[in-house]
Amino acid sequence: MHLRRALSHLSSRSQVSLSLGGLWILSSALLSAHASWATAGAPPQPAPAFGTHAIQDDAEEAARFFVLSASCARCHNAVETSTALWTDTGEDASPIGTWRASVMAQSFYDPYWRAQIERELALAPNEDERAARNALCTRCHAPAAVHEARFEGLAPPTLAQLDQDPAAAEGVTCTICHRMTAEGLGTPATFDGHLPLDFANRLYGPYPDPVPGPMLAMSGYEIHFGAHMVESALCATCHTLETSHGSGEAAGHFLEQSPYLEWRNSAFTHERGITDTSRSCQDCHMPVMGNMALAHNPAGGNFPFLSERPNVRSHAIVGGNALLLDMLAAGRDELGVAAPADELKAMATETRRYLREEAAHIEIGEVQWSTDQLEFVVFVENLTGHKLPTGYPSRRVWLEVQVQTGERTWFASGVPDAEGRIVPRGEGLRLPHRDRITSSDQVQVYEMIALDEEGQPTTQLSSMRKRLKDNRLLPLGWIPEGPHGEETAPVGLGDDANFVGSLDQVTFALEIPASVRNAGRPQVQARLLYQSIPPAWADDHRDVEDSPASVRFLRLYDAAKTRYEVLAEARKLVR
Repeated sequence: MHLRRALSHLSSRSQVSLSLGGLWILSSALLSAHASWATAGAPPQPAPAFGTHAIQDDAEEAARFFVLSASCARCHNAVETSTALWTDTGEDASPIGTWRASVMAQSFYDPYWRAQIERELALAPNEDERAARNALCTRCHAPAAVHEARFEGLAPPTLAQLDQDPAAAEGVTCTICHRMTAEGLGTPATFDGHLPLDFANRLYGPYPDPVPGPMLAMSGYEIHFGAHMVESALCATCHTLETSHGSGEAAGHFLEQSPYLEWRNSAFTHERGITDTSRSCQDCHMPVMGNMALAHNPAGGNFPFLSERPNVRSHAIVGGNALLLDMLAAGRDELGVAAPADELKAMATETRRYLREEAAHIEIGEVQWSTDQLEFVVFVENLTGHKLPTGYPSRRVWLEVQVQTGERTWFASGVPDAEGRIVPRGEGLRLPHRDRITSSDQVQVYEMIALDEEGQPTTQLSSMRKRLKDNRLLPLGWIPEGPHGEETAPVGLGDDANFVGSLDQVTFALEIPASVRNAGRPQVQARLLYQSIPPAWADDHRDVEDSPASVRFLRLYDAAKTRYEVLAEARKLVR
């Protein structure tokens, strides 16, 4: 932003004054830029604006409460003419470069979310309920546009209005997280997307003693140190979510997503004191990329007065949704996604690596083998700081176990077919928890199944009334008496005493077929598999022919090459 525009922006807010120090720093930046041009022979080309709705009008940009990423990219992308925001091995570590192909940046273009919300709105009983559902979902999937309207005192925008708003196109953009204050974080007042936004011209960052001049001069924002920027409670604003139903005395709530509450009741929390096992959301999902300067001047040169900051983190915020990234890459043009396809594919690859290395561990225990009987235990361990799986309630993890003797596989439980199904269509939401498995038609699936008001399993979020089953693996350190123990307790375990803490033990007691009893030693193979969108959840869109969003989602979903992810595996040859 030019000085004229910065001054205009500041004047329009009447919150911040540009100091002489800020003017001096701006002059220093221009001198530094002149020096870098002389060295390079010509001024570097500006970075392309992120997003399909590139900002064209200076006045419009200055009027936004949430400045968009194109403005941030002037100083916070990685350019070849500056050493800022590059790792020692030459990787782009910039907030813009690591974020633009992330799931966070694509939250508004997520084809499954779009199909789900349009279905929810179509099923709403009246206009008030439709508006409430729209506001709940878009507060976190199009937060800059929705909270911009809130700032202006307007009603939450409709999906049609959001389709035309460049702020919605950026999903969870830079200024959404960096404009949040610490007020109310970690309390219900800030859950469900009720972001505690600073309505002055302040941004918050994770490093003490920030240098305010460049940010103030280029964008009109005052940069402040905010210890809350590295707290899990910041993420809880959108990742703790309740849906509502009914009104008056019949009103009720359903806890749809609760990773933060689960984390609080785990060995990973630091809110009751830091321990050797304490890790925040940011520790796991925003890995450290090295020490470096955090910005360059808009012309592409180094700021001579900025020193390196330690342990700069990636903004890729890697999670558990590789399938979504596959669909975004495949449907990039149709969906309007701005991130390059190769970056989306690379993010999907990194997500699969993360899931494979960080999520879980399985082990095959002692085996008892006789002429006609084989019994063994598979140990499953959750390595994360929340339930596994967690977040959106569609997600499931299950055990695939096969036993073979010689070349013949004579037992198979949980083996997915080409569509990713492990049971016939229509049975996917009715699988009970298992402690002991004795036949191939039994499978251990870790998931949450919700019932509607008629007691039937449902994938419609607004219809969920209570949990029929919630045997998702608990995090290490979870106890019934801990924080939110009642809200996050397992459901539907029966008398299973082997589901404890972050561990589950599943016993397989099998009769060996007569045809292989003398064919050699059995070999047991186990895999822990994961789906972010199981077939049963996709199936509920197959009869919604009048919804373009559902049709588009199913086309991308059905064309996806990968229907499940492998979290862990183990083999054992019986001795």
